[in-house]
Amino acid sequence: MLLAVDVGNTNIVFGLHDGATWLKHWRVRTVRDKMPDEYGVLFRDFLRTAGVALDALDQVVLSSVVPPITDRMEEMLSAHTGVAPLMISAAIDTGLTFAVDNPAELGTDLISNAVAAYTHFHDACIVVDFGTAMTFTAVDAHATFLGVAIAPGINLAMSALAGGTAQLPQIRLNAPPRPIGTNTCWVTWGWCKASSRVSASRWACRRRRLPPADWRP
Repeated sequence: MLLAVDVGNTNIVFGLHDGATWLKHWRVRTVRDKMPDEYGVLFRDFLRTAGVALDALDQVVLSSVVPPITDRMEEMLSAHTGVAPLMISAAIDTGLTFAVDNPAELGTDLISNAVAAYTHFHDACIVVDFGTAMTFTAVDAHATFLGVAIAPGINLAMSALAGGTAQLPQIRLNAPPRPIGTNTCWVTWGWCKASSRVSASRWACRRRRLPPADWRP
């Protein structure tokens, strides 16, 4: 059984895959100063409640974009499973080639997104990830990682708006019924339009065979 762990800036996700489907997943808050033993307690409790034995885990893969946690999580996973985690990076064989300035600087979340999308479509694709940051990753038909556009995630941007303005409150994000807003909740539409605009623009540039350096919104 495969254990996949994704350490993001806001959440850490643990997932179990049996080779055919995802069986279970758990999500916890990312806390940068937690020690390996603290994450270990959570991890063992998750498995216990799911009725999964530690020795059932024969593969472990770890993606992390939070350097202070990466080594601690690797240490915890190795100690509890007895398996050295495969660390996602541009240096391992993912099936992708990279057309970016410095592949070593790529976030492992972007690499994981690109691999998953290309494995699913086996064709050119754009991956939109609504995380702490909103990212648009482009992969061509030959599994070349072309590049990425990055914007503040919607929750991060809303926190900045609420903190930097006098009259915009922190709101719950809900899907409004129409594009023209009658209250602050319509900010969600701004992010929907931004994501669709960037995706459409990048796809149009790919169809016109423009190099990534010439892509414009």
